[in-house]
Amino acid sequence: MRSVSHSTAVIINCLSSQSGGALNYVRNVVPRLLDRSSRKCEIHVLASNEQRSKIGLDGLSRISWLNGRPSNPYLRQAWDFVQVRRMVRSLRAGVVFTPYQIGPLLSGVKNVLMLRNMEPFLCSRYEYSWRSSIRNHILMKATARSLVNADRVIAVSSFAAAQAEALGVGVEKIRRVYHGSPDYMVGDAVVEQRALASLGIDGDFILTCGSLLPYRRLEDVVAAYGRLCETISDAPSLVVAGSGNDKRYGAVVAQVVSQSGVRDRIRFLGHVPWDVMGLLYRRSVLVAIATEIEACPNIAIEAMAAGSAIVAADCPPLPEIFGGCALAFKARDVDGLRDAMLRVLNSPVLRTEQQSRARVRANEFCWERCADQTMEALRSW
Repeated sequence: MRSVSHSTAVIINCLSSQSGGALNYVRNVVPRLLDRSSRKCEIHVLASNEQRSKIGLDGLSRISWLNGRPSNPYLRQAWDFVQVRRMVRSLRAGVVFTPYQIGPLLSGVKNVLMLRNMEPFLCSRYEYSWRSSIRNHILMKATARSLVNADRVIAVSSFAAAQAEALGVGVEKIRRVYHGSPDYMVGDAVVEQRALASLGIDGDFILTCGSLLPYRRLEDVVAAYGRLCETISDAPSLVVAGSGNDKRYGAVVAQVVSQSGVRDRIRFLGHVPWDVMGLLYRRSVLVAIATEIEACPNIAIEAMAAGSAIVAADCPPLPEIFGGCALAFKARDVDGLRDAMLRVLNSPVLRTEQQSRARVRANEFCWERCADQTMEALRSW
């Protein structure tokens, strides 16, 4: 590979970045890529005004904020294509990077996509609402087609890279670039306690988090917690942070909670802002992660950065991301999850060791390194 020798404009197409994980990526990477912009590789960003308050990139140069993005998903794709093509022609850009696995593929430029969502490929083992099932099927077909036709694919883990290769993407086109780790600041203990109290949290708690989707296996965490409470009468409460719109799965979770016998000890917070999540990770006695489908899970990296004691399912890429700092249990083994939580709760020494290893491991995930490697993928051909 060689670096582009002539002046090249690179467009970062952020129009499709709407979810929490995607916005978190853009919020952290885009400013760093703009800092690395040069005459030989000048970065320009395309985003919509509806994202403005969520992304938080006001005040940065070379960002074009667009109005009028349609709400209909099919019209959005056509609208995005037109806007990206217009910007390519205006800047005579040589590279278009869409930090998602589906994006407008234009002729005459290098098209770079990112594989960051594994759900469409592995969701068939779960029961979704019909709307979610159709959505995942469409995403699977569109993702495979887009990635194969892209000039380069950034995979956010080795697990994601293997999936891209299985789809038919040439290994020479794939670059593995991990996400970075947040820099959580420790606040005043009294202020933090008041913040927890405002959320209805009083005393020690176990945290589980993430979007409420079938592959997250919240029902396993709730069932394991119920069995834990049968063993420890004064077990910490269970706090659930995250929201979801799959009605069928919501009904499943509600039924499991109702049957658990510990309904009054489970606190559902819904969507929680990023800064509050840092507080929850840090003040929890342990974080339980039962998810079975991930690419480069933010919840895993965030929990490590906060120095949490973690118990996690053994599904890839979780072992790859945790690097041994989490106590693993066999996925869907409710008794195994209960036993793992019990081990952490009963051993302050083990919990302290896990917290220390988590902080060390979090240092392996760096937004500066992510930006450097992404920049290399955008300018070296």
